[in-house]
Amino acid sequence: MGRAEGGLNLDAGNWLGFQVSSTGTHVAGFAVAVGSPVDRPGLAPITASLPTTTSRGFLVDATRIVAARGRAARWSYALEGLGVLDVDMDAQVAAVDPAMDPAAVREILFGPGLLLLLATRGIYGIHSSAIRAGGRCFVLPALSGSGKSTFARLAAEAGAEALTDDISPLLMQDGVLRLRPRYPQLKWEDPWRTPDLDLPVSAIVFLQRDGSALALEPLGAAEATRLLIRDTVAARLFPPHLLRTHLEAMACFAESVPCWRLHWPEAAPDALADQCARARSLFAPV
Repeated sequence: MGRAEGGLNLDAGNWLGFQVSSTGTHVAGFAVAVGSPVDRPGLAPITASLPTTTSRGFLVDATRIVAARGRAARWSYALEGLGVLDVDMDAQVAAVDPAMDPAAVREILFGPGLLLLLATRGIYGIHSSAIRAGGRCFVLPALSGSGKSTFARLAAEAGAEALTDDISPLLMQDGVLRLRPRYPQLKWEDPWRTPDLDLPVSAIVFLQRDGSALALEPLGAAEATRLLIRDTVAARLFPPHLLRTHLEAMACFAESVPCWRLHWPEAAPDALADQCARARSLFAPV
């Protein structure tokens, strides 16, 4: 704990916020600050009479119940067994309980906390890895355990560049789908190793582990939209106004670039590198 990666100490405090200035560490193109409990800004209280909605999500190594209460830009999320995440989307601040286990603070702030704030700016965190090969950027969404991290690592060992591991921030800008890979990839030894880039996306390739032969299947916009909605991190926590814009954004993402499903069969560990190379060769004409 207490490490300062890329100039931003992920363990410095229990709240984070976007800064108006351009100073500080950038995440997905925006400057971000982490603060201590002493300088935590005051957040407006949430009326206890507001209705609570519940959902389930995978947080800090377990499936947990999340109880959300709020209105407009101000929301509070009670995370089963962890504590409370408070978000003010107008002030661009996310904060957790001072008493939250420090081991959970990083994952909550740099998971749902940061992703909720980014979504208000039209940037959505997709559960995916991303690589750059031959000057082209490929986003590789997948369910947990489907091999996206393995695919990105093997592609990097073969000469590609691994841009993200688990979360890929995407946005539409001037009609172009873009990846901003500067985002803390908490499973990497150095979560901040990707520079502050802004890259056009060449294609979205959904990885699917199954018993089929290795093949690349083209997807229509409707199916690609459905999968992008499924693979948006923290989408279950979006308040109603973000849910509407999220649906519209995923449809735009799916229509803006070619979308494919890569059927990636199970293979022995010593055969994975060859399988990855053959899969990448399928990307060439995409």
